[in-house]
Amino acid sequence: MIDQDLDRPESSAADQRPRTVSWGWLRWAWRTLTSMRTALILLALLALAAIPGSLFPQRNVATDPAAVQQYFQKHPDLAPWLDRIGFFDVYASAWFAAVYVLLLISMTGCVLPRSLRLWRSVRSAPPPAPRNLARMEDHHAWQAGTEHAEILDRAARHLRTRRFRVVVTGTEVRAERGYLREVGNLSFHLSLLVLLVGIAAGKLMGFEGRVAVAEGGTFVNDRSPVRRLHAVRVDRRRRP
Repeated sequence: MIDQDLDRPESSAADQRPRTVSWGWLRWAWRTLTSMRTALILLALLALAAIPGSLFPQRNVATDPAAVQQYFQKHPDLAPWLDRIGFFDVYASAWFAAVYVLLLISMTGCVLPRSLRLWRSVRSAPPPAPRNLARMEDHHAWQAGTEHAEILDRAARHLRTRRFRVVVTGTEVRAERGYLREVGNLSFHLSLLVLLVGIAAGKLMGFEGRVAVAEGGTFVNDRSPVRRLHAVRVDRRRRP
């Protein structure tokens, strides 16, 4: 019985180690994926992946539906290999969709938390000064003959002229700035995220149609209103 009791803590610790290691790897993967460097790399990969879509003819394109068949006729040896890779249907291929989805996840996990932190920082007051100013690199100390309140007032006015956010207390002047640059940076990335989401939603929920119309002919894509009008006219004629 003593040997079994001694073995129980070791077995529980061994069971918890794989869980801790797995969660650590998941946190590392999420932080790496949602970093700005990863988002820029994925954006560059998406741009490179879109190059074959502009160099080779694509299927399901309304401008020239027979372009892929003509390319097969001109290049009978190369075209089957390009078709296996997906170069004739780039924007619907699995590798392009994988890069696109990873970019969406990376941009969402990077931009939205930064926007939330910026919003909280703008709404909050500047942080108080540290207790030990000697640890700061730009620390300076001197003695002044003026009053304490006048020194604080001069410092606050000087910082306001340089567009700092200023908070004056009884013993210190707090000031900070630099939010405008972060707002511009996040506005650009948010607009890019909205553009990516809009393109994905348009591809998923939108549709395209084709019709062959002879020269001099006409085409109507919906004839239901005309049929309803004829039905109303017939009912009116039957009435006395």
